[in-house]
Amino acid sequence: MVGEYEVSYQRDNPEFPYAIGHEPAGVVEDVGPGVSKFKVGDRVAGPAGGGFATHAIMNAEKIALVPDDLPLDLTLAEPLMCVTSIVRAANPEIGDYVAVVGAGFMGLLVDAALAKHPVRELIALDFIDERLDWAKKMGATITINPKKEDVQERIAEITGGRGVDIAIDITGRYGGLDLATKMVKIGRGKILIPSYYGRAETVDMGTELMLKAPIIHSTHPAYSLNYLHDLVTGLWATAKGVFPIEELITHRFEFEDINEAFETLSSNPSGYIKGIVTMD
Repeated sequence: MVGEYEVSYQRDNPEFPYAIGHEPAGVVEDVGPGVSKFKVGDRVAGPAGGGFATHAIMNAEKIALVPDDLPLDLTLAEPLMCVTSIVRAANPEIGDYVAVVGAGFMGLLVDAALAKHPVRELIALDFIDERLDWAKKMGATITINPKKEDVQERIAEITGGRGVDIAIDITGRYGGLDLATKMVKIGRGKILIPSYYGRAETVDMGTELMLKAPIIHSTHPAYSLNYLHDLVTGLWATAKGVFPIEELITHRFEFEDINEAFETLSSNPSGYIKGIVTMD
């Protein structure tokens, strides 16, 4: 049902039970009074709680129609909205050096989109070589494993000692942000931080920030000037092949096997990038 209702919850101290699953897509079965932009049978998607359920009430102002040529199981609207906003904020110029720290699902989507810009080099960094192979598939021109190479030396070699123009940390770890500050050029280079830094870590970035004076964008969802517009744009871009979602969905689970889906997610087996739960 589409109506004027919104599920809210607290990330760190939830009261159980509560609705989870914030990347839902489905078919409208009913609409509430006053809703005119959707009708029964429409395929819709948007960020909301309750994605792991047979039915959910959605806020009509926060969902969008799914393009006709986009399969419903590829409609991961919330991350697509986020990546659309991140890429817009990055806005690389012709010939820029761009580095993306983290080659998980979101980082790989960022790689795929930025690979379509005329950047000089698109550099992907991750501790897992398998993820770096994925980054190459998405269009990264250079990959670096910080466990195996000195990142600052390698970046200096690649950029002629200049540093990257844009560094995007999408790891959620302060160590990733530290790497971004070490890689970025002196004088108004850009650092994008779309991640949620939830774990306390000790890093010393003060000197790098002082000497380099970078522009820091906190590109969380609130950075978007129009959340719904970016959501619609992300869906359009996916339908046009900008975001290769289908390649990155490595695991699929039926609704009845949702426990297996969570166990797979928590164990993070080799080859896992993104899992989805579907129902007939």
